[in-house]
Amino acid sequence: MQVQQIEPTLGNPLDLLMNTTMNRIEKNWSPLYAPSSDTIRLSRTIEPHEVVDCSLTSGVCWQVAVTSLATVFEKLRVQFAPSFHLGTNTIRLDDGRLLGLLHAVQRGKKHYTSLVYVLQAALPHRILAIGRRPLQLPLGQVDHGFVYTSSLFRAGNDVIVGYNVRDRTASLKVVPLKMLLDDLEVVS
Repeated sequence: MQVQQIEPTLGNPLDLLMNTTMNRIEKNWSPLYAPSSDTIRLSRTIEPHEVVDCSLTSGVCWQVAVTSLATVFEKLRVQFAPSFHLGTNTIRLDDGRLLGLLHAVQRGKKHYTSLVYVLQAALPHRILAIGRRPLQLPLGQVDHGFVYTSSLFRAGNDVIVGYNVRDRTASLKVVPLKMLLDDLEVVS
């Protein structure tokens, strides 16, 4: 995983490394926010939900919280897919909670199902709610294929979802924030 400083100037990408064992491939870390000017807080995994802080100068990361909703995710695996990963950055809601998108992955297929989730505002950043239904995103000019969500941006009462279809498009969809919140099921 790499992070590149954009402001105030472009810098070289910084490799993020856990101070513990890492998997061979780790690419779905999700930015939560920056607790200080030289540290970024990220979700490393969704289940268990592992939260890490990383130095923006050295790239060294350390675990700051772990919570689990194993029984909730077992039900979701039966309903949607066997594997869940983080999908987008989070955005802050008016009450301080964080909203993001995770994706369920069908094994052996390029098929992703995106679900909204909400995290507690402060550590340990427990998962509080998960969407009941997958987020539906239009395919546009591409008639079929997988849709992969990549970013979220809050625009007043709307959320702009960045995504791609079959790794061939750069697409945006404006979704009313209320629609996302109304679909949530409280899980803790």
